[in-house]
Amino acid sequence: MKKIKTIIMLMMLAAVLIPAVTAQTAFPQIVVTLLNQEPDPVPPGNPVDVRFRIENEQGSPANDVEARLVMAYPLSIYGTDENEKALGSIAVSSTSSDLGVVEEWTIFVDPNAAAGEYPIEFWYRIGIGTWTKAGEFDLRVR
Repeated sequence: MKKIKTIIMLMMLAAVLIPAVTAQTAFPQIVVTLLNQEPDPVPPGNPVDVRFRIENEQGSPANDVEARLVMAYPLSIYGTDENEKALGSIAVSSTSSDLGVVEEWTIFVDPNAAAGEYPIEFWYRIGIGTWTKAGEFDLRVR
């Protein structure tokens, strides 16, 4: 009788835990990679193009994705470019060869900038959700 009670308790516990684990993987998992900066390194006083790959590695499609770059002096958004962009929907990447979404920003480096590496933060949100920091990437200035 004790074995039967133990088995029933384990089955009930499994019935509660398995859906909880499955529900966690139903959410999109956004991964961001800095593909390149052009030119590399960028001389002070010049614009530089930075390209990011944004992928959804698991769960359901990510709809209404927005991205934002956050940076400090000596970096700023160049010209008419904006630090926030609407990326649309990002499907789940089914293979490692899927590219996801590639997005480019043009950044200006102040003419008085010292040589070095300056951080750029990449933030995203899905729908009207909260902004999430996906990573911090270094821009090389020389």
